[in-house]
Amino acid sequence: MDIELAVETSLKPLTLGEKALGKSLLSSQRVHGSSDEKGTVWLRAPKLVLAEALKTARDLGSQKKISLKFVHIFCDTLIIQEGDKINGDSINSPGYVTDGTFTIQIYARKLIAPVAGDKPSLRVDMTSTCVLVLWVPDAPSSFELDISVKSQPGATRMKVKIDPLKFGVSYVCSPTGEMSVTQRDPPKTALAYVNYLELINDDGTLQDQGYATDELPRLLQMQILVAQVHAETDRQFAIDLLNYVIIASGSAVSYQLHYQAVGLRNNLALGRDIGQASSVNVYASKQVLKARLTAALAFENAYRDYLSDSGTKKQQVSAGLDLLAKSNDALETYKFIIGIRQREYEMALHSNDVAKANFEKNNNDLASKIKAFEAGVEKYKKDQQKEATKSILKGVFSVVLAVGATIATAGAAAPSIVAAGAGCYIKTQANLVQKGDDLAILSFQTNMEDKNQQRLAAMNYKSVTDEKILDLLKRAMFDRILALRTFVYQDFQTYSTAYNYHSLSKGSLLRLSPVKPVVDYLEDAAVIQGAVVAYGSRVLVQSRTFRFAGLCGYATKEDLAAAFTQNGSVEYMIDPQDAQWRGFSRIRMSSARCYLDGVSLPTGQALKIQLKTSGRFFDRDCLQEKSSNLLVPVRSFVGDARTLLFEYNPTSKNIITDGLWGQERDYTKHTPMTSWNISIIGYPGINNDASAVQVDFSDFSGITLEFTCDVVWTGY
Repeated sequence: MDIELAVETSLKPLTLGEKALGKSLLSSQRVHGSSDEKGTVWLRAPKLVLAEALKTARDLGSQKKISLKFVHIFCDTLIIQEGDKINGDSINSPGYVTDGTFTIQIYARKLIAPVAGDKPSLRVDMTSTCVLVLWVPDAPSSFELDISVKSQPGATRMKVKIDPLKFGVSYVCSPTGEMSVTQRDPPKTALAYVNYLELINDDGTLQDQGYATDELPRLLQMQILVAQVHAETDRQFAIDLLNYVIIASGSAVSYQLHYQAVGLRNNLALGRDIGQASSVNVYASKQVLKARLTAALAFENAYRDYLSDSGTKKQQVSAGLDLLAKSNDALETYKFIIGIRQREYEMALHSNDVAKANFEKNNNDLASKIKAFEAGVEKYKKDQQKEATKSILKGVFSVVLAVGATIATAGAAAPSIVAAGAGCYIKTQANLVQKGDDLAILSFQTNMEDKNQQRLAAMNYKSVTDEKILDLLKRAMFDRILALRTFVYQDFQTYSTAYNYHSLSKGSLLRLSPVKPVVDYLEDAAVIQGAVVAYGSRVLVQSRTFRFAGLCGYATKEDLAAAFTQNGSVEYMIDPQDAQWRGFSRIRMSSARCYLDGVSLPTGQALKIQLKTSGRFFDRDCLQEKSSNLLVPVRSFVGDARTLLFEYNPTSKNIITDGLWGQERDYTKHTPMTSWNISIIGYPGINNDASAVQVDFSDFSGITLEFTCDVVWTGY
């Protein structure tokens, strides 16, 4: 996608007054210097043409009546045309005294340049003490320079190649005329002021030097913003943008941008074949969302009034204090999202622990699992892909590398794993990373806003006498507006994914954007509620009981009984392709019961069975089933692992504690098609003590799982 078109689309939701501030994230032209010193120019825009950018720098220097020595170019996309050349005259108008030396730094995610052949992609003529730095980690393989230095005849052809762990490369001509090429780490100085409020001292005064070093942070913020907006419409474009931000922000001073980009990228890398089952009440979405929007809307209205305020200085200070108070109320309201993300992270951690335990138990039978796996992966033609996926199956990769492998194979690696336990382990690892990133991003945002509180208050009073502070305050509050809209965006995204699971819909019910004004979300809250009501009015939901009996994959009942004795628990995978499911879809579990057929306990004792689910489960899509030729079409979801108790008397079959799976209407019900961990509470395998439950497995014949579910009958 063209970056200029993407930017235009991203800023479209902003109000008229906000668009001017939004554009400050996109472009700027600044020149610094005087007649008795060498000048510096900073240029920033989403897209730049090199020849035009150098001409702009030359004109800025001419207007200032200074000769330029330093030019810094910041853009997402840089276009280099055939015949382009860089030298001392490129940045200085004729008549200005210059020794031909220069330092030019170019930051660009994407480079569009002529393919090198008889002619280079770009010519660079250097005298002594000249520097060219290309911060372009993804430079085309065909991009080559012809570099000339005065001490050597002719030009030297150099291929621009940046190492995978580096961010840029510099070409330096020393005072003696020697050329050196150095791989560069991400710059720290250029990212020193990621947050506008870092430019403010604790007493509210302004640090002048801050403005000279905020170009790269603004470029990266713009790229993150555009990636968020286009995450659904152009996933690969969004990932490309975020990859650049991740590499560029790989230093301690830019951790906030780095974690935000990593979190967004990991979410995209999970792919669209895995759904997120958010545990929220979709039936009360309108009331809940609108109640929280009230505080956010008050802040947004106060901000709009502040931008348009033309009253006295005293009124302006008063408006600023009102704005600050309402922004605090709004941000406080949405702090609950951190609690949600914390809970989801803990659930993901638990799901991952359960999946890992299941996987390690199954790992003893790894050789046969790999053989079964290889038989079902015709789509993997390359040996390297097969080996990479086998490595994941063996548990060699860490959490981060498991996600990385999913990215490398475009989301194909994880879903294709059919060995018991391994696929669930990888999915829960990916979900764990995602939830951890979500939590980190929101925590960082909240902590930064709390930290900036004193500075904002002091700055508001200083703004009446300093225009620079007034301008920066407007920018800082604009950043805060965008931070708040990110919270609102996350809130609605949670309910949107909950509706998708509720109705088995695909795609987004809403047109979500992290820059969308809060007032526009009022209608979206009604849209979600209306969709829930509409779905319930047209879909007939019935209740049905499903029973599964078996030996949990063991060869004999004796082996299954021994597993209880040795491990304290067994795993039972409910296959989503079992024939019992045929004709049913949108299967939601109301209760789960587990019977150990044939076991007995001392007279009168009840058997307490603990049932745990993994973090990954499946469902059936009725629309897909009618339109697909697949034998049993299924959808994959990731959610929180859950635990319940089922207690019954093996002799009388009386149920003492039923395994009801959420008796309330607003409880998010999962499906039974998952991996179940079955353990006997108090059995020696769990609590090896004198009071342990004595279970007689002499007449044991197997396990029966019984699920009562809400289902939709597809008609055949």
